[in-house]
Amino acid sequence: LVSRRVVFWCHQRDPRDWWHTPGGGPREYLGGDETMGVSKLSSRIVFLALASFSVSSGAQWHEPQASSPSAYLDLNITASLSAPCDMCGYNCDGSCNCGSCNAAPGCQSEDQCLGTCNSGGNAMWCGAVETSAPTPAPPKATWTTSNHSLQMDGKDMVLRGFSITDTEYLLRSIGMTSWWLKDWTRPDDDLITQPDPDLMAATIGYLAQVPEGVVPAVRIPMCAAYWMNVCSADDGCDWADAADTYPDLSGQYRSLIENLVSEWTLAGVAVVLDLHLNDDSVSSQQMALKDVNENGIATASAIDFWDSVSATFAKNDLVMYELYNEPHIDSYATWSAGDETYAGMLEMYEVVRNNVGDNAIVLISGQKQYNYDAASLIQLDQENPDLTNIVFGAHPYMGSPQAGVPGKSAQGFSDLVDTLYAGSERPVFITEFGQGDCGADECYEYPGTWDGVTMSYTEAIATICNARGVSWTPWAWKPSMADNSATCKPLAINGLNGSNLVLNTGYDAEQGVCADWSKVWSNFGTKA
Repeated sequence: LVSRRVVFWCHQRDPRDWWHTPGGGPREYLGGDETMGVSKLSSRIVFLALASFSVSSGAQWHEPQASSPSAYLDLNITASLSAPCDMCGYNCDGSCNCGSCNAAPGCQSEDQCLGTCNSGGNAMWCGAVETSAPTPAPPKATWTTSNHSLQMDGKDMVLRGFSITDTEYLLRSIGMTSWWLKDWTRPDDDLITQPDPDLMAATIGYLAQVPEGVVPAVRIPMCAAYWMNVCSADDGCDWADAADTYPDLSGQYRSLIENLVSEWTLAGVAVVLDLHLNDDSVSSQQMALKDVNENGIATASAIDFWDSVSATFAKNDLVMYELYNEPHIDSYATWSAGDETYAGMLEMYEVVRNNVGDNAIVLISGQKQYNYDAASLIQLDQENPDLTNIVFGAHPYMGSPQAGVPGKSAQGFSDLVDTLYAGSERPVFITEFGQGDCGADECYEYPGTWDGVTMSYTEAIATICNARGVSWTPWAWKPSMADNSATCKPLAINGLNGSNLVLNTGYDAEQGVCADWSKVWSNFGTKA
């Protein structure tokens, strides 16, 4: 700030002519204006000084005297020789009060201002700084397990929702209705990366209905060979032709999975990533593989798969890891610790933990009967008490594929939960259940009622889960628009409205009636 005395003179010969005496120096002619007053004089001073100012003491008007034939106005001016600048400024303080601003078109970016417009080395960019919007992050969560319960942020919770399907065999069926936005105008190297917004909205709409104490959940079945880009037509890879047609198809698959996870977890939905298949050449390996499948064909290593997947999602607290879908292997040692051919549960657990730390939930499936085995889970827990945040899995299907396995019944499932709870404090999560081929005369040892109430087998399983604090996701929401209710196959919630989760009612199959997903969800998914 600079303070000085400024005198404005009005010549007596022509009162319209004004003169300015800066600080007692020579007079400067300001021009004539018969209406000019203090405000216009002030504006002229601002213009001449390129600065703002204020009157620091009262103005004094002096009439003409014998010694001074002209009238004059005597002011003390406090002037700032700088002004706020919102562009490229020069001689600026830290708050962008600058001696001058540069409005030239070629100086309207930070790079221009500090580059070609800064020949004097005194420029400062005072314009808006372009910043990209922060990337949204899913909610943070702290997970613990104790006394058969799963806790999120210290509160007991269960998970309910559904598994999806088609992501486990997607790359050999690119043309089918899928979870990716089918837009054939997209570039071939970015064809399948974006989720279908209508399907995403439909699933999130359902999951928003969960009551307090329930975390909404979606399970994504995955194929390790897709993720790891292991495919050779010479080895019988079913998606080799698609990989030749669409560049970086494996990378596109990864992007789709990442985008599905991002959209669901941003909505507060927990996502279970399931190693469903090592490759899609063999539909169901008896255990996760390391290098080759049962046909001797090179495949993606489950160890490498989990190392990559867990590193990718390590910062997302709502992602959970289901190490292998449905083991059905005879050797406990191989299932638990692995061998040259198979990846063991402990091997996969360790590689996940190395990347995600102790907070993330890891699901371990039972050794036998396609993930329906309490004994192996209890033994693993007793031999490895230091395993953190693990949840035990089970798939209580009952139908013709389970003939001769009487434990796969409603009572058998209830007994399995009792056995797990008696032998371990770990929570239980059934990541698949539901029937599509179980008629009244095929549901082994299920009489059509549970606890004295007439209900389907599927409803009986849901009743047991809700009563025992067991988490569940039935199989499965398929993005097909077809109506499969006449045959109850495939097991799927079809299309956008989710009205046809094909879970057979069991006691009414002769009429071709499948379980109504809306009814199942409203009666069991949305109730505390």
